Amino acid sequence: MNTTTVLVVDDDEAVRTSLNVHFEDTGFSVFSACSAEESLSIMEEQLIDIAIVDLRLPVMNGMDLIREAHSRWPGMGFIIHTGSVEFDLAEDVTALPQVSDNICIKPVVDMSVFSHEIHSLMIKKDINYEQRDNLND
Repeated sequence: MNTTTVLVVDDDEAVRTSLNVHFEDTGFSVFSACSAEESLSIMEEQLIDIAIVDLRLPVMNGMDLIREAHSRWPGMGFIIHTGSVEFDLAEDVTALPQVSDNICIKPVVDMSVFSHEIHSLMIKKDINYEQRDNLND
């Protein structure tokens, strides 16, 4: 069984449910939140490996959520998921190695895209931890 923990952050309940079912069926441990604020509460209680983040969230947007989460949990990976074909991505966020280079545009037809991105981010995460551990030796 996969021990990777995924947090789905989207204000659309149908999207959250669809992604949750996909990730559970794929063997991931899954949490979900309808807002950035709720997701931060979950992150405080659970070890989250990867967050799937919608850009347009009520109150705090997805870019600000990624900034805040990264400052508090720098090892967490992020995949940006948006329904908007027109969006501006902040350079300080996209420059983070923990943020996937691929933006997933809703609706995602081939859900394996997420699994591939999660796998890629987890490899980066493992490499970063190994490099850090080697520096401490």
